[in-house]
Amino acid sequence: MKNYRTRIAITMSSGRVGLTDDQVRRRAASLRRVKGNTYKIISPVQFKAGEIISLPTPSKELLAHLEPLESAEEEQ
Repeated sequence: MKNYRTRIAITMSSGRVGLTDDQVRRRAASLRRVKGNTYKIISPVQFKAGEIISLPTPSKELLAHLEPLESAEEEQ
């Protein structure tokens, strides 16, 4: 999975996403752990502008609202 920063607030209704423990805690009812920090979205979740999430292969529509992060320095 690759890390992205959200450019605007987004809502995701399905798929898999990598999140931090803090991000999961706020959305626990909408997620099911797959492995490690990877979760399956079981009901819509929202992410604020500027949040960092990991995605396997975002759709073109979603990618328009994401900024790819290339290095660990950018993720902080």
